[in-house]
Amino acid sequence: MILLLLTGCSANGLVIRYFYGEIDVKLYDRIIAYATFTEEQKAQIKQAVDEYTEWHKQNELPRYAKFLDNLSIQLSEGNMTYQMVLDNFKQAREFARAGFEHSPIYKHPRFFETLTDQQVKQIENHFFEQDKEFEKWYQQRQQDGADKARLERIIKNTKRIADISLNENQQQVIKTGLEQIKSEPRERHEIYNKWQAEFIDLLYQRQKADFGETIVKHLAVYQDQIELKNPEQYQHSQQIAAQVIADVVSSLDGTQKQNLINRLNQTRETLLKISTGA
Repeated sequence: MILLLLTGCSANGLVIRYFYGEIDVKLYDRIIAYATFTEEQKAQIKQAVDEYTEWHKQNELPRYAKFLDNLSIQLSEGNMTYQMVLDNFKQAREFARAGFEHSPIYKHPRFFETLTDQQVKQIENHFFEQDKEFEKWYQQRQQDGADKARLERIIKNTKRIADISLNENQQQVIKTGLEQIKSEPRERHEIYNKWQAEFIDLLYQRQKADFGETIVKHLAVYQDQIELKNPEQYQHSQQIAAQVIADVVSSLDGTQKQNLINRLNQTRETLLKISTGA
């Protein structure tokens, strides 16, 4: 979420405001795309989405703004150490968990009990179509060269998000880090597929007395599936990424660093204005 919001800051907050103003619609559209819901179900989904977006605006945007303010201070003081990056990772992870635990699906598990078998089947088919899209993307990724494509994406987004043009030495630091990080999308996707299959099985058992509690527990597993599958690999990749970020940040020249600080401050102010309705 933070990354998406930062992406728009090149337009003096206008893109951020547009993006955030459309969040409720996009989230609603994404949910109802899973099946053909009744009008009553659609109304329940809309109410849940509205509750979520209002909570997010009031509670989370000020936290994001504070997070960006801390980043700006760390950069200004030249104290962006490896440990600080790890701590920032942890904070961002807490943001993600809070958002998930307040999401419409997580907060309203009883909604699943209103589904028909036909709707559950439609959800299952939706997962199947997503799998096909992943396979197409994965095959293209293999042809393009995974590490090269990732590096090019990072260079592009760093310019777009932070207004920083990475020099050759900085690009090499990132390239070396990518070569050390063990990241295999197919493995992650296989874990997700298993979660999906278990999720569908639970939906077909939605009339059981303990369904609400069971489905919430299963939804919570989604947040931790990668770490639970291979915690050592996850920790290793996180440590490499943190070291790469710390090394790149420490190598920023005066102009690069100031551009990044300016972007962080601009985005922080925009988030605060959105949260207060200004």
